[in-house]
Amino acid sequence: MRYVRREGGQAITEYVAVVLVVAMAMLALSSVDLGPQVADALANSVCEVTGLASCRDEGASSPLDDLPDPQLSPAQRALLLGDPADAQDVLGSLSPGEREWLQRNDPDASAAVARAQEWGRRREAVDRYAGGDLDDFLAYRESPERDTDLDYTTDACSTPLIGSSGISWNFLQACVRHDFGYRNYKRLGLFDEHRAAVDRVFLDDMRDHCAGRSLPLRPTCYQRAVQFYGAVRAFGR
Repeated sequence: MRYVRREGGQAITEYVAVVLVVAMAMLALSSVDLGPQVADALANSVCEVTGLASCRDEGASSPLDDLPDPQLSPAQRALLLGDPADAQDVLGSLSPGEREWLQRNDPDASAAVARAQEWGRRREAVDRYAGGDLDDFLAYRESPERDTDLDYTTDACSTPLIGSSGISWNFLQACVRHDFGYRNYKRLGLFDEHRAAVDRVFLDDMRDHCAGRSLPLRPTCYQRAVQFYGAVRAFGR
């Protein structure tokens, strides 16, 4: 129904009158069983006529009502609440909406999700800088924006008597990154499965350094690289 604004407030008067008539009709019909479909249609008509905001809001679902319950099995919940490394598969199976549902309805599981996400973030950073470009790692290690939750300490090339460098070689940077890989994978609980890869990167870093040496010095440099690699494979912990 439409109303044309008229002088003297006539349109407003007509609107109020219509509302009163409809309200009286609803009251009269309230005692009659019209069935759910007829009742809903009648209610919708009242809302259309009156344009009441409460009608538009009534029955509207809250965004929170639409969040999906992840319905974790007992085994999934146990994994999620346990070691963050073991929780990664369960975490990966949760949609953003399911994680939001846990945050609002299951504080323990929500806290476990947060721990698992943080563990995954650190794992991603360690994977990237322990195995990527050496210069990128060195720049990140000195950056004020580096992840402060990671371990950047080093004891350089802790080889007795030989040290980190000599006339034909300097493996300090390779040793710094090797320490980074060892120490952070230990903190993540992934040392055993990543140790061989970290050692291999160490060898590659030393060989890259040797390739930049003058031709007369390269043979000795490569020989030292093999010796250092053999040492960490035998004694690295």
